[in-house]
Amino acid sequence: MATRVLPAQAPDSAAATDPVTERILDAALEQFQEIGIEKTTIEDIAKRAGVGRMTVFRKMGSKDAIISAVVSREARHLFECMAEITQRPISLDDRIVAATSELIHRIRSNRLFQRLLYLDAEATLPKITIEGSDVLAAAIAGAIGYLQTDVDAGRLDAENLPLRIEAVARIIHSIALTPHAVAPLTSDAELEQFARVAILPIMLPGTPR
Repeated sequence: MATRVLPAQAPDSAAATDPVTERILDAALEQFQEIGIEKTTIEDIAKRAGVGRMTVFRKMGSKDAIISAVVSREARHLFECMAEITQRPISLDDRIVAATSELIHRIRSNRLFQRLLYLDAEATLPKITIEGSDVLAAAIAGAIGYLQTDVDAGRLDAENLPLRIEAVARIIHSIALTPHAVAPLTSDAELEQFARVAILPIMLPGTPR
């Protein structure tokens, strides 16, 4: 009997069904990218979205809630990337390597993430560190769900899988926040080599390579 580890979860996408909320989030994203979080006001977002200030408060609440919603929506785009990779007709090893390297690349190239991390670090870092547990937990649950087919097929050991995935998620998170240390992790080839040496033994323990 196949072992079901955990149901797949992703950041709440209910807001995507609401066009007004989407306009507000689009406006906030553009505003954050242009002038940063600290300088952005609710009035700026409302004007850019073409709605009233009270509409923004009614739909989203505080500015802090808007920041969290924008970050969560950007995270959903990463989930979509991860889902696509798990469907590729390649080996499990290669899918894990591709997911690791592509996720790191996408985080690094995300304009919002880079803008906020380097220019609005004081406001941004709490959202992706001490206040980022919801997004990280959703990433772990989502990855477990995406890999359930491999568990069912016997290609992936279900024992302690959530812990193994969390270890990998925390490694990717660390690399995104601190890109440079000892290992060269700049090019795609370097990221893929790192994934084969450091990530595959965690995800596929006991597998000769």
